[in-house]
Amino acid sequence: MALIDARTLSGHDAIESDLCIVGAGAAGLAIASQLADSGLRIALLESGGLNPDPKTQSLYTGQMVGQPDAELHQSRLRYFGGTTNHWSAHVRPLEPIDFDSRAWIPHSGWPIGLSDLAPYYARAREFLHLPVTAFDLRARAQAIRHQPWVFPEDRVLTQVIQIVTKKHRRLGRTLRYRIRASRSIRTYLFANVLRLHTSESGKRITKLTIGTLNGRRLSARARHYVLAMGGIENARLLLLSSQEGLGRDGGLVGRFFANHLEAGVGQLVPGGKHRTEFYWKRGPAAQSYAALRLARGTLAAGKLANCRIQMIPARPKRASGLDLDIARVVADTDAMSAGRLGLAGGKHAPSLNLHAIVEPVPNPDSRVRLGSERDIFGQRKVALDWRLSDFDSASLHRTLDQLAVEVGASGFGRINDLFPEDGFRSVDPRGSFHHMGTTRMHSDPGKGVVDADCRMHGSTNLHIAGSSVFPTYGTANPTFTILALAFRLAERLKDLLT
Repeated sequence: MALIDARTLSGHDAIESDLCIVGAGAAGLAIASQLADSGLRIALLESGGLNPDPKTQSLYTGQMVGQPDAELHQSRLRYFGGTTNHWSAHVRPLEPIDFDSRAWIPHSGWPIGLSDLAPYYARAREFLHLPVTAFDLRARAQAIRHQPWVFPEDRVLTQVIQIVTKKHRRLGRTLRYRIRASRSIRTYLFANVLRLHTSESGKRITKLTIGTLNGRRLSARARHYVLAMGGIENARLLLLSSQEGLGRDGGLVGRFFANHLEAGVGQLVPGGKHRTEFYWKRGPAAQSYAALRLARGTLAAGKLANCRIQMIPARPKRASGLDLDIARVVADTDAMSAGRLGLAGGKHAPSLNLHAIVEPVPNPDSRVRLGSERDIFGQRKVALDWRLSDFDSASLHRTLDQLAVEVGASGFGRINDLFPEDGFRSVDPRGSFHHMGTTRMHSDPGKGVVDADCRMHGSTNLHIAGSSVFPTYGTANPTFTILALAFRLAERLKDLLT
């Protein structure tokens, strides 16, 4: 079916389908592509067109009332393909511990585990045209002819992160032909969903109200609905529709907003003959890099959140010197000082900058709310109250301490920790544009917005896709897990609808 411009439809045109998917980003396109040959009637609603449009993009504007970060309209793209039109395309599955309930991290734990997502991660890997050995250490070692570090008792581990090739990363382009060619899918562009309407009981969505920027008002009706608009807009639409009973009972919609924290945290000077190329070198056959993380037992012993540390070669002008904060170099000879502040590696040892990607802990006070400003449709805009906790800074500090001990004791080098003592109180972290957690998954309706199948608690036909369902966040960029969850949900929907 051809793509349909919703601005050309009249108010008498009702969109009827078996399944209505709101949002044509990674999650929405993944679900639609999996059902393209299902014979179902699928309506795919996209707020934008096939290319960027300033008026449509401006619908993302809102207020930042908490932790400072990029303006909301700068962090996401509102057209076919969504934010995959500008993502960095770094992918990796979550780790097993990321799904676990961890006693030292309140509100942690998924109602599903890595084994439940494993077949869908495999499908996501194929979907992005990654090799079977994408995350295999030995495959990367063979490709670049360098080896990873091996730490005693595996207290520190190495992980491989893949980079999707430019040819396959922009899903709006790679899937456009398949979506257009499908006899099952009708795609409506410039269709902005303004409200969800429910039955009297509030348990069933009966229709959607759609608005266009040229003043049209349309409706869409389906047997089942999927919200796939991202970590902020999924919550916003539910809050705008709260008078219909959606999300009103538990008060959890919009809460637990999270964003991966990124910060430069110091430098590493390699020791002796130990090489670092495994962690940063990229070759024509190796669209990947590697990072260090603490093992499960190390995290549990230290009561730490997850964190990955990437090594980035310092600029040439710094490669010939250590560029250390000499005031912090002390004469202690214990493992801590040996790991953090020693001068091993020699006068001309090349240094590497350390970059941390930190898992934030779930925080119910970090949230998406409705602000006082209104958009062109008269709808209340978002007020994003992103908050960090003292645990976030303390965990990163202790992680660097532990990593420094292990690096120093193993003879791999020395870490100069430059993360300030008061952590994120004095240094604002950079958010990763990874909006997560606002419609979290939990088996208990009192603790989550959706169940293990991504169906909204209390609703019989509303499902939510994307990183807004993440209860905890790990350190992997979220798109790979978004795709895996989308493929899993597509299977569930097919069973429900056929």
